[in-house]
Amino acid sequence: MNDPGGSQDYVNRGTYNYQQIYTTPTTLSDTVVTDNLVHGTKKVFHDGGSIYNLSANPDAVIDDNYIYDNHNTVGLYLDEGSRYITLTNNVVQDAGVWAFTNANSTNNTDDNTFSDNWYNTGATQISTGAPHDNVSTGNVQVASGNWPLAAQQVMYNAGIEPSLRTSADTIPAPAGVVVTPAAASVASGGTTQVSATVQDFADRGLADLKLALSVPAGWSVAAAPRTPRNVRPGQSVTATWTVTAPATVSAPIAQAAVDVSATYRSAGTAYTGTASTSLTETGALTNLKSYGSVPSVFGQAGGSYAILAGGNDIWGAGGEHYDEYGLAAERQCLDEGRARAA
Repeated sequence: MNDPGGSQDYVNRGTYNYQQIYTTPTTLSDTVVTDNLVHGTKKVFHDGGSIYNLSANPDAVIDDNYIYDNHNTVGLYLDEGSRYITLTNNVVQDAGVWAFTNANSTNNTDDNTFSDNWYNTGATQISTGAPHDNVSTGNVQVASGNWPLAAQQVMYNAGIEPSLRTSADTIPAPAGVVVTPAAASVASGGTTQVSATVQDFADRGLADLKLALSVPAGWSVAAAPRTPRNVRPGQSVTATWTVTAPATVSAPIAQAAVDVSATYRSAGTAYTGTASTSLTETGALTNLKSYGSVPSVFGQAGGSYAILAGGNDIWGAGGEHYDEYGLAAERQCLDEGRARAA
C-alpha cells in the first residue's frame, strides 16, 4: 500500500488522503512459510486465504505446506500488490480456488511464481503474461486422491515434527503408496505391467511389509516377485505384477479399477496403505481405421464404437485455435480428416 509508486486502487479509494507513499520500499522480505499443516480456515467469512500475503515480499518462499478443509476460501492467496514471491511444493486439498492472484489493471500483483504444487480440486486464477508476468509452471491436478509420493511426503512432514507428536495430534501414516501402470490402455486379452511403490517417510523404517494387488472379475494377475519385508528409513520398495485383460469385451471401452494395499508395522503400530489406478480395456477395431491428433483410445464391440479422448475447443470459442480430436472412420474419411488437419 505504501511502497514507492503506491497503487492506483488506493488512489481511487482515497487512502493517500490519510496515509503517505514512502520513498523507500517497506521492510517485508525474505519471508519463509514452510512445512505447515493448515486446515479448518475461514469457516464463516468468504474473502481470504489459508496462506495469505498482502503487498510486496521480495524473495519470499512459501513451500511444502499442506492445506485442507478450506471453507469458502482460497488455498494460496496473493492479494493486492504481492510481488516477487515463490510458492512451490505445496499440497492444496479440496479448495474452491487453489491459487489466486488478486491482479487487475490498477494494482501491482506481479512477478510471482507458482511452481510444482499439487491440488485435487479448485480453479486456477493466476494472472500470467503481461502486464503482471506471474508464472504458473509444473503444477499438477491429482485425480481420485492418488497423490504422488512427493506430495504424500509433504503431507506427512507438515505440522509439528513427527517425533514431537502425541495422540492429540493428527498422525499420518509413516509411508506413502502409489500404483502405476506401464500402459493404461489394454486390448482385449492383452497384458500390461502394474507397479506399486511404498516409501518410508519416517526415521524408524518399516517391518513386515506385505503388498497385494486386486483386479475386477474377468481380469487376472500374476503373482509379483518377492519384495523385502523390511524397509530402511527413507527408502522405497517396488513390486510389479503382470495384469491380463479379459479375452472378450462386452463394451467398446471399459474401465477397470486396480487397487493395491500395503500392510506394515512402524514403531510397533500396524498400518494399511492403499492406492488405486484405472486400466482401460478396448475391443479391436475390425472395419474402421483410427487417428488421434491427441492421445486417444478407440474400441469396438460388435457394431458399437467408442472413442476416449480429450482436446481443446477446435472452434476457438475461448480463444483456442487448436484442432485436437480422435477419429475412427472408413479409410477414405480418415485420409480426408488427416488432410484437413494438415
